Amino acid sequence: LINSLDHEDIQIKIPDLSNFSCIFEGSQGLLLDEYNSNYPYVTRGRTGTHNIIDIIREFNIEINQITYVTRPYLSRHGNDQRFSGNKLVHDYFNIVDTTNIHNQWQGSMKYNFIDVSELTNRILNDFNAFKLHCKNVEYKIAITCVDQLKSEIYPFYKNGVLIESYNKIEYEFKKYGHFVSIFNSPIN
Repeated sequence: LINSLDHEDIQIKIPDLSNFSCIFEGSQGLLLDEYNSNYPYVTRGRTGTHNIIDIIREFNIEINQITYVTRPYLSRHGNDQRFSGNKLVHDYFNIVDTTNIHNQWQGSMKYNFIDVSELTNRILNDFNAFKLHCKNVEYKIAITCVDQLKSEIYPFYKNGVLIESYNKIEYEFKKYGHFVSIFNSPIN
């Protein structure tokens, strides 16, 4: 455990964090991880829980819960074959996004349906890698923006097939064994 950092005349005291509750916020989505199979449509960096492993080791922090947050649809700036102008998303969702405006580098926001099986695999891959470092950790999925659905039909892909279901999307995730929380208000 590092108690202080010395650099010339600067000394910074770092508190013992092992008795505090810590909240870490991940960066971007799991689909954008630079080692994702979706290359080259990724960010130059790691996403998910990868970046906090060094921190929890250095400060002897035990994590007991990870919450993966998603909307009931995918969104992205920039190019990606998964987002080849899928206008159908707007038939099902009333998406209002005033922050991500069109720009010359990334174009307009693009949307697609979530593939429940694909997202499950990404979450489990990330979680299982993290679980090697924190043995007593659990995870859950939080789904935001479900109030943007235009009807009671929940559209999603499952193994690449578009499904329209009257079962709520959390039901599909629960079938894979996930604990799911639903939020009607967007989390920005």
